[in-house]
Amino acid sequence: MIFAEKIKYLSYDDLAKLEYGRLLWKSARGKSLLLNHWLHFEHPHRERFMEFQPIVERVLSADPKNDEYLDQELEKEGWSLRTALREIPPIIGRIPFR
Repeated sequence: MIFAEKIKYLSYDDLAKLEYGRLLWKSARGKSLLLNHWLHFEHPHRERFMEFQPIVERVLSADPKNDEYLDQELEKEGWSLRTALREIPPIIGRIPFR
């Protein structure tokens, strides 16, 4: 299956997490806010995030132009871009951006 066909199976929620996650991840402050939020002891997905943090960070750090290559590399490890996106935790409540 070519990448263009695969990408159409992504949900809008997954695509939004990827797009907005990458936007925030680009800046040191945004990355810090996300990590603090996801690693907060009250976040319901904290433990799961900690388990898959390397894959989440890898996906958020990747250049969007290389998503097809990233997908191929992830498949060699038993993942796909689609399954990796499912491990990006939601933003719950409010992050103080100011």
